[in-house]
Amino acid sequence: MIRLSTTLLILSLGGVAVAQDVIVGPPVRTDIGRGTFAANETSAASVGPWGLDIITSWNDWSESTASEVIRCGVGLSSNGGATWSDFTLRPPVPNRSGVEGDPFTIYDNRTGNLWAGAISFASVGGVYIARKNIGANTFQPSVMVQASGSADKVWGAAGPIPGNPSSTRLYVAYNLGVARSNDLGASWLPPVSLGSGLGFNPRVGPEGNVYVSYWATGTNDFRVRRSMDGGASYLASQVLMSRVGTWGTGDCPIIPGNFRVPAMPCIAADPVTGTVYSMSFDSGNLVGANRNADLHFQKSTNGGATWSSPVALFRDTGLSRDHFWPWIEVDRSGRIHVLFFSTEALSQNDNGTACWADAWYAYSDDGGATWGRERLTPTTFNMMNDGLNRSMAFYGDYLGVALGGQRAYPHYIASWPNLDPDNYVNVVINPYTVPATMTAHVGIYDSGNADSACQTDGNRFVVRNARAAQGVPAAGATMDFVTGVTSLNTLSLEVVSSVNAITRTGPLEEQVELFNVQTQGWEVVGTRTPTALDSTFSISVATNPQRFFESTNRTVRGRISWRAVGAVSPAVWYGRVEEFHAVAR
Repeated sequence: MIRLSTTLLILSLGGVAVAQDVIVGPPVRTDIGRGTFAANETSAASVGPWGLDIITSWNDWSESTASEVIRCGVGLSSNGGATWSDFTLRPPVPNRSGVEGDPFTIYDNRTGNLWAGAISFASVGGVYIARKNIGANTFQPSVMVQASGSADKVWGAAGPIPGNPSSTRLYVAYNLGVARSNDLGASWLPPVSLGSGLGFNPRVGPEGNVYVSYWATGTNDFRVRRSMDGGASYLASQVLMSRVGTWGTGDCPIIPGNFRVPAMPCIAADPVTGTVYSMSFDSGNLVGANRNADLHFQKSTNGGATWSSPVALFRDTGLSRDHFWPWIEVDRSGRIHVLFFSTEALSQNDNGTACWADAWYAYSDDGGATWGRERLTPTTFNMMNDGLNRSMAFYGDYLGVALGGQRAYPHYIASWPNLDPDNYVNVVINPYTVPATMTAHVGIYDSGNADSACQTDGNRFVVRNARAAQGVPAAGATMDFVTGVTSLNTLSLEVVSSVNAITRTGPLEEQVELFNVQTQGWEVVGTRTPTALDSTFSISVATNPQRFFESTNRTVRGRISWRAVGAVSPAVWYGRVEEFHAVAR
């Protein structure tokens, strides 16, 4: 359920507009333990109804000395991106090499598991993957998807097996084909070849159909192939877009600087409606002597049978602006999330020796008809600062976005403030937040969890009371809201709850409290007489809401209690929380 304020904002000269708000937190570095070494080629994934369990991955160069050593770096956060730990993820010992990169991540909301993996670039190497079980803070030992020294660029996805919506099948796509696993990545079937190309990117629709976008390097087209039988076979390729640009994996002549800029498409499938979206970038309009790089958006509403014509997003006809390396995802509410780099903060010629850029986040709630945009990086940075000693810089070659609940986590590389590329994530949320944790503070916990308080399908967090003393909090639940904001200006709450009386005489009172971080005590913000049926209690904190905001971990703590306020006999009742939400701005 989404409840957002609606404001119409015109966001570019092209007339792109958006009708909903987001809150964008500051960049948080995810690889703090890696020092000032180079990093590139990012990926990200998140699971859970609140998206608190997140992984990011990247090419990690921290073991390089005189020679280049690359590992698959992984960042892990279990608190919604507030804090991070990082480590390297390696293949089984017999398959290890000096270069283990091209990282990828997979999420599965059916099981709550996450996966990360990469390619070991050696004759004994190949694609490897490791699973992080729900709630765990470490990964299982890695396994080989396929041991092949000729593997290149890999991405993965998870989705249901056709005809079995509660199942999970994993897919890993790379230049040798698409492999699949029916046992959560423990074992893998041989890859099904899709022909020649680079950047094979799989996504799975809600019905189990598989879509794989890629750059058909031989024809220079962006293409997609579909499987309607769970990855056993694939239909003939379809052209998404025929490229205008002719550059390959090396330097792009229309973007300033001298670094690798491969133009691989990416794809996303709506997990509810099945609409499929594609993002790519290519040569765009000419402004004076400079040619822009444009983002191109397409979609299919009929299972990939046909695709809309490419639409250039955020094009500016008056200035030299390049938009490149888009990554696209779509969440269960239908919101489309796009991360990309843009040079629009500073006018630069195509032949400039530096590339001053920023990371940007864009979103759409109407299937791509209108868009909102937010700049993520506070300081424009030079992408030629790649931390490496090479004739051609190596900064990319792609980005990643993790999704969970009403949160998005765009993951990118930026060369500030250390003048070397480091990994960053911004927490992007809508103002409507759900509890991250929920526990009974008085009474007997009966059923439900924090997830129950985020649903509207009859699930409840239930606390059972067996007290008779008048005025004593008889049953209650405490919850933490991870807001994602760095400072709090307004705060309101919405509780949907009820009390099921079994044996009781006398009235009850429902009380909602917030934890005051200044006094370190609970403060009552609202009371009412509860009802036997679910009803909504809306509360607005009009004065000094920041006293309830813990800025260190960006949380608000609330609790609901039920108590007897009149003469009672020995009593038993059930306090039920259907929903508890905070709107923090």
